Amino acid sequence: MGANILIKFGLLDKLAFLSRPFIRWGNLSKESGAAVTTLLGSGSAGYAMLAGFYEDGFVSEREVIITVISGTFFGYLSHIPTFYLPVVLPLLGLYAGGIYIVFQIGIAFLITVIGILLGWRYLDGAVTHAQKEEVNEKVVDRWSAIRDGVSKSIPTLKKILLRVVLVYTIANLLISLNLFDEIIHYIEPVTQIFGLPPEVSTIVVVRIADVTSSITLAGELLADGSVTPIYAVGGLLVGSLFSMAVFLAKSSLPNYIAYFGPKLGTKVAIYNFMTNIMVTAIAIYVLFSFI
Repeated sequence: MGANILIKFGLLDKLAFLSRPFIRWGNLSKESGAAVTTLLGSGSAGYAMLAGFYEDGFVSEREVIITVISGTFFGYLSHIPTFYLPVVLPLLGLYAGGIYIVFQIGIAFLITVIGILLGWRYLDGAVTHAQKEEVNEKVVDRWSAIRDGVSKSIPTLKKILLRVVLVYTIANLLISLNLFDEIIHYIEPVTQIFGLPPEVSTIVVVRIADVTSSITLAGELLADGSVTPIYAVGGLLVGSLFSMAVFLAKSSLPNYIAYFGPKLGTKVAIYNFMTNIMVTAIAIYVLFSFI
C-alpha cells in the first residue's frame, strides 16, 4: 500500500537515494532500490513493498530474487542498535562480541556484494513501460493520490494476508508437534567434524534452538575460561550454519511464500539459503585459520 502511494507522490526517487550505488552497480530498478532501503527500518515492510511491486508487474521474478540477496546487508544494519549493541556486546564482552559482530556484518556485506554481481550479470536495468507511466504521472490532488494508491494495493494486500495466515498456521502446527526439535539431537556428533571441543559443541546445539540463549551460554563459558573468544565465536557461527536449515523450514520459507507466493517464494528462500550457507562456511574457514 505504501509503495503505491510513494509512486503516486513521486517520492520513489527520494526514498531510493541511500541505495543508489546498489541500484546502479546491480542494475536494480528504483522500485527494488526503495524496497532495499526500507529494509533498514523493517524487514517485513521492505519485503511487503517488494511483493507489491512484483504483483503490480514493476519488477520481474529474477529481480525479486536478486533484490532479496542484495538487501541482506541493509537488513543486518537494522539489527545493530536493536540486538548487536544492547545484547551481543554485554553478553560476549567487547573483544569476543566485537569479533562476532564484525563477522556477522561481513557475512551480510559479502552476500549483498554477491547480489550486486548477480544483478550486474543478469539484469539489464531496463525500466518497464508501466514504471515510466507511473513515475512520470503528475500528481495534482494529494488525497486522490492516496485513495488511488490504497485502492490499487487492496487486491495485493488481500493475497499477501491470506498467504500469511495459511503458511503460519501450517508452520506453527509443525512447531507444536516438535518436529523441528528432532533435528537438534543429531547435530552434536556432526560438530566433531570441525574438531570443536565439547563446550563449543554445546554452543552449537543451543544456537540451533535459540540465538540469544547460545550467546548467553558462550558468554558464560568465556567468563569461566572454558573457551577462547575465537572458539566461542566459531561455535556461534557453526551453530548458525546448522540452524539455517531449521530456520529455512520454520521461518524463511513460510515468510517468503507469504510475501511472494509458493513458486517464487520457494525460489527466493532456496537461493537465499544457498548463498548464506556458502558465505558463512567461508567466514568459518577464515575465523578458524586464526587458531
